[in-house]
Amino acid sequence: MSIQIHPHAQKRIRQRFGLNTLQSMVSWARAKKIDGKLNHVQGDGRRVYRWGDVELVFSPNEKTLLTVKDLAINKRYEELLGSTVVKEARKLLVGKERAFRKAEINEAQIRLNMLKTRNPKYKAKLNDMLTKATDEKDKLLDEITVIKNTVKKYGVEV
Repeated sequence: MSIQIHPHAQKRIRQRFGLNTLQSMVSWARAKKIDGKLNHVQGDGRRVYRWGDVELVFSPNEKTLLTVKDLAINKRYEELLGSTVVKEARKLLVGKERAFRKAEINEAQIRLNMLKTRNPKYKAKLNDMLTKATDEKDKLLDEITVIKNTVKKYGVEV
C-alpha cells in the first residue's frame, strides 16, 4: 500500500523527528501506521492512528498522511503549566485566605459587641455592620472556592 505524504506532514516529520528524505518519511509513516492502532475517526472522516506518543492523521481513504503530532511535547508543557498554575493559585489563595480569616475575626468582634451593648440605636448599627461583614466573608469564601475549582480543571490540587 502506497502512502502519500502531504507537504504539511513532511514539514512536521522533518521538525519533530529529523527525517529529511521523502522515502524515509514514507517508510517511517508506514511502519508507525502498522505498529500503531486506530485511535479514533474525526468528524470529517480523518483517521487518527496512535503509536506511543505519536499521532498520525490520515485522509479518509488512508492514502495520504496529513499531519503528525508528538504528544510528548504536550505532556511536558502540561507539567510545566501545571506547576505554574499551582504557584499562581497559591499566590491568590494566600491573600484571599488571609482576608477571609480577618473577615471572620471582624464578624466575631461585631457579634461580641452586639452582646455587650444595650443601646438599641447602636445595636441596629452593629446589626448593619454584621450584615456587611457576613456578606464580605461569604464573598471571600466564594472566591476561594472558585479559585480551587478552577485549578482542579487543570488537573492540579492546591
